[in-house]
Amino acid sequence: MAINILKLRYFQAVALEGSFTRAAQALRIAQPSLSKMVKELEDELGFPLLERSTRQVGLTTQGEKVLAHANRIFQEVETLEKSLGDISHQVGGPLPFGTGDLVASQLMSPLLERLLKAHPTLYPVVQTGTAHALASLVVERKLEFALLFHVPEELRETVEVSRFMQVPFDLVVAKDKLRDKRVLESFIGSREVDAQSVRRFPTLEKWRRRQPGASIKVSTNCLHAHLAMARAGVGVAVLPRFAVSEDLKRGKLVSLLKDEDLLFDLKLLARRSAPLSLNAQTLLAGLTAEAP
Repeated sequence: MAINILKLRYFQAVALEGSFTRAAQALRIAQPSLSKMVKELEDELGFPLLERSTRQVGLTTQGEKVLAHANRIFQEVETLEKSLGDISHQVGGPLPFGTGDLVASQLMSPLLERLLKAHPTLYPVVQTGTAHALASLVVERKLEFALLFHVPEELRETVEVSRFMQVPFDLVVAKDKLRDKRVLESFIGSREVDAQSVRRFPTLEKWRRRQPGASIKVSTNCLHAHLAMARAGVGVAVLPRFAVSEDLKRGKLVSLLKDEDLLFDLKLLARRSAPLSLNAQTLLAGLTAEAP
């Protein structure tokens, strides 16, 4: 019996998503077509793979065994896809990865422009989002890796986390708010959005030595919003130097802790025991070479 690989892939998606609706959305196909393909696979195999109900989809005993084989098959396919660059010694094809909004727009954009000139067949797919969302996509093999400044502790159990590079930050405030006590005591937070368990903020503690009444007054996990709030005088914000350097030069923002080294790790999230493709290695090497 010849098994249709596409049908097997569709079955795997339904099994992993636990829903025909979510699987159809992930695969970007119509749900009736997906249901038809999975039913055809079951008919060809001669036994049911899924237990269907109105709310969710479960696996039969046979379905669990077939899914285990499907996972191994597509893991090998993914490994082969990643190895093609190493085999051919050519950079090209898709490179799906995730990162934060400022890294994507300000660090990645100029790097990608140069990489695409050197490797015109490379196809970067850049996803932004929260740490939890991006880590999930890495685990689900929808992203090869992610680069993030903050990784909640609970995510370290699902992905491999390593320091990629250190990035200098600045604590800044709008220049016209430099003498405004209310603004100076309003700290714009970010990490606690992704991790409610966070209780210690080193930069805030340093700032409290000069402004004892400082506390987190507003939070956002969008660093573009973080920067916009600082510019608008909402409060003081700790941001990557590469994002605020022009504002500092032009006098729109002022650095408040010039005598402090504010260094934060940009962390690499990847699947455990999964080697990075030549595409990924090339991009990361380029980013390292241009480290701020």
